[in-house]
Amino acid sequence: MQRTIADAWDEYERGHDGEAREIFEQLIKDGKDPAAALLGLARIDYREGNLDRAERRVNEGMNVRKTPELRILEAQILGDRGQRSSAESRLKAVIGMQPDNAFARALYGEQIIRQGRWEDGTNQFIAALSNDPSRHGFQHFRKVTTDLVDALIAGRMPEKTAMQFVNRLAYSIAKPDQEMNHFFGEARRAISGRQAIDRKRSTVGAPLNAQGRLSRPDPSPQARAPQPMAPQPHTSASPYQSAQSSAQAQPARQTRPQPPPSRQQSNPNVDANIQNVRALILEEKRLNEDLLSGIPAPEPLEWPSEMGYSTIDTVPPVLLKRDSLLGYSSQIDTRDFRVTTGSLASEIFLERCLRNLLVATQENKAVVLDARPDSVWQMEMNCRDGLLDNVKPPSELYNELEGYENFAAYSLAMFLGHSLAVTHNATWTFGKPASESFLELGETVLKPFELVDRWLKSEDKESVNLDLLSRLAKRATQRSTAMSVRRDYIDPTRGVQNDSLPATLATLWTGYLFSLSDAAISHVSDSLKIDQDTDGAITFSLPSKWAPTFAAGPGGAGIRDGDRVSLAYIRRSGEFVALATRKGFAAYMEATSSELDNDTAIRALKVLDTAHCPQWRLAADPASAKALSVPGAKALTPPQLRSGGGQKRLEVQGLIPQKGPMQFDLIFSPTDLIPWKLELKT
Repeated sequence: MQRTIADAWDEYERGHDGEAREIFEQLIKDGKDPAAALLGLARIDYREGNLDRAERRVNEGMNVRKTPELRILEAQILGDRGQRSSAESRLKAVIGMQPDNAFARALYGEQIIRQGRWEDGTNQFIAALSNDPSRHGFQHFRKVTTDLVDALIAGRMPEKTAMQFVNRLAYSIAKPDQEMNHFFGEARRAISGRQAIDRKRSTVGAPLNAQGRLSRPDPSPQARAPQPMAPQPHTSASPYQSAQSSAQAQPARQTRPQPPPSRQQSNPNVDANIQNVRALILEEKRLNEDLLSGIPAPEPLEWPSEMGYSTIDTVPPVLLKRDSLLGYSSQIDTRDFRVTTGSLASEIFLERCLRNLLVATQENKAVVLDARPDSVWQMEMNCRDGLLDNVKPPSELYNELEGYENFAAYSLAMFLGHSLAVTHNATWTFGKPASESFLELGETVLKPFELVDRWLKSEDKESVNLDLLSRLAKRATQRSTAMSVRRDYIDPTRGVQNDSLPATLATLWTGYLFSLSDAAISHVSDSLKIDQDTDGAITFSLPSKWAPTFAAGPGGAGIRDGDRVSLAYIRRSGEFVALATRKGFAAYMEATSSELDNDTAIRALKVLDTAHCPQWRLAADPASAKALSVPGAKALTPPQLRSGGGQKRLEVQGLIPQKGPMQFDLIFSPTDLIPWKLELKT
C-alpha cells in the first residue's frame, strides 16, 4: 500500500521518527512532492539536534520549491545558532507572504526580543496570539516564556521586565481562552516565586520515549486545533498539512480595505480586556486556591530514614569543604538544595552510591574533588586505575532495589551527573530502576547511566568518551537560557622556572592520581623529566610505576627510555592525559592546536613517534616508508594530509613488531562535539 505525505506527518507527530523518515525518503525517490518530503526530513533532523543536516535538507528543498514552511525552518536554525538578525529578516519575508501565520509571527517576535527590542517583539506576539487557530503561536509563546523564566532565575534579567512581558500579552489579547489564561497565571506565579515552568507540560511534538536518546533538542511545533464547544471528532494536523489547508482556504476569504483609525477611536483589544480585568483577577484567585487545596498533608517518607538503625549507610561520611562535591556545611545554605523529581528511593540509593565513591577516593590521602565537568577526566583515569574496585556497597537496606549489585557503576554515573547538575543547573529525574535516571537541561536530556554502562562494557575504553555529556551540556547551555556556574581553573605552573617545574607537576600529579600517597611526591619529582613546555600543555615522562597501567599504551607501545611513560598536563583545565592512549593524544591536540595544517602535522607526527607509540615504527618519511615495507606486501606510504567532507585527516602508516602493518588516522572536524580523534587500523 502506497503511503502518503500525510501518513509521514502522522508518524512524525507520534514521535516515530524512523517510520516517518522511511516514508519521506520513499516519497523523494518516487518524485512525489519532494519539497514537502525534504521539509519532513529536515524537521526530523532538527528535532534530533542535527542542525547541519537539517540545513542541508532545507537547502535541497528550497532548490525544488521555496515554501514558507522551509523558510520558517531555515529561520529557526539560524536563530538556534545565534544569528538572530538573519533569522529576523527571513521571518519578516515569510510574514509578508503569510500575515496570518501565527507561528512565523511568534518566531519573528522571539528573534526581535532576543535582540533586546522588547516593545516590537511583544507586539508581534500579541498579533500572533490574537489570530492563532492552529495554536502554533501559543505553543511557541509557552516555550519562549519558559526560557524567559529560566533566564530570570539565573539572574540574567530583571523580574520587572519579565512580568511586564507576560502582563502586556495577557491584557492585550481580546478573547483569551481558558488555556491561555491558565498559562498566564502559571507564568506570573513562576516569575514571582522564581520557580521554573514545567517544560514537559508545554513541550509539543517530542516522542513519548524521548529519553531514548542522549540528547533531546527543541521539538518542532505541532498543530493543535482549539477545543470545540461541543464534543466532536478531533484530529491533529502537521505543519505541512495546516499550511496546505490554510492556503486552500484563503481564496474564499473576502477582505475589504478598512479606513485608518482616528485618534478618538479606542483599541478594541484594550477595551475588551479592561472589562475582563475583574474576571481575570477572580480566575487568578480561584487558581491559587485550587493550588493550595491540592497540596496533600505531609506523610512519612516511603523509604526508611529512621527504622531503629543507627545509620542508614555503613560507610561513614566524609567532611569536605563547601565548594567540593557534595560539600558539607554546618549551616543551612540554599546551594545545598536542588529540585529533583522521580523516585525518592532511587534518589537516596544513588546518593549513597556517590558518597561511597567519594569515600573510596580517600584511602591513601585526603582528596578534594571539585564538582566540574573537567573532573570527569580525573575520575575516568582513577576508575581505570582500580578506584571502582574500592567502592563499598551501600547498606543492605537497599538490596531489594533493582540494580543494587551495580552500585559501583551507579556511583560513577552519579558523579558525572552531579558535576553537570552543579555546573549547568541541570535537573535530575530519578527513575525506577535507578539506571533509568537522567538529567534535563533546557530541552536536552542527558543520560549518564547509559553512557557509563556503555563505557564499562566496552573492551576498548578509548572508543567511549565519558566527557561526551559535558560537551552536550555545554552546547545545550549555549542554545538555551540556562546559566552555568563557571569555575575557571587557575594554572599554578604559569611563570614557574624550569628547575622548579618538575616539583610543581609532581605535586599536581600525586594529587590527581588517588592511588599515589603524599609521600610519593619527592620520588616523582626526582624522576620526572619535562619534554616540552608550550602555552597549551606540558608534556613529560616519568617511571611507569608512578602512572596507571593503561598509560603504557596497548601492549606496552608507549614505553620509552627503558621503563618510562609519557603524560601531558593540560593548562587550561588542570587535566592530565596519558599520551599513549588515543583519547589522551586527541585531548593533547585539542589543547595545543586549533587547525590541522602542515606545521601541526609535523608536531603531531613527532609526538606520535616519541610519546604515543615509541615501541612501534612509523613511516615518517619516504625513506623510512621504503625501509619498513615488507616484500610481497603492499608498500607503506609516507604521511599524507587529506581534506574533505568538512574535516581534515593525517594518515600515518607504520609497523607493529611481530604483528604487521598499521595506520593512524588523526582526524580534525571543527564542528563536531569532539573535534580531534585518533583512530588505529591494523
